[in-house]
Amino acid sequence: MAPGALANVHARVMARSCERDAEAPPFFIEKILAGLPEDARLDYAVVPDAGHFAFFYPVPPLLATFPPGQDPPGFDRAAYQPQLYAEIVRFLRDR
Repeated sequence: MAPGALANVHARVMARSCERDAEAPPFFIEKILAGLPEDARLDYAVVPDAGHFAFFYPVPPLLATFPPGQDPPGFDRAAYQPQLYAEIVRFLRDR
């Protein structure tokens, strides 16, 4: 990303990264988010034990045995969804 690309972002931002994401690990996401202005209204969290496809739900049966349908040990994608949905709703309702 070009330096300063997010410098004029004044909208609220919600971002989640996955602790065990090998493709886009938290440090990568955090580096991008660091480009937001200092007064940015950022709601950011790292999802414990989650892998790259944690937000992809429901998983079609045909993909269950491929990477998009698999999770690291200790992460339950179906159990995480209500928490994620609640966080999104809260973010959208907050002003």
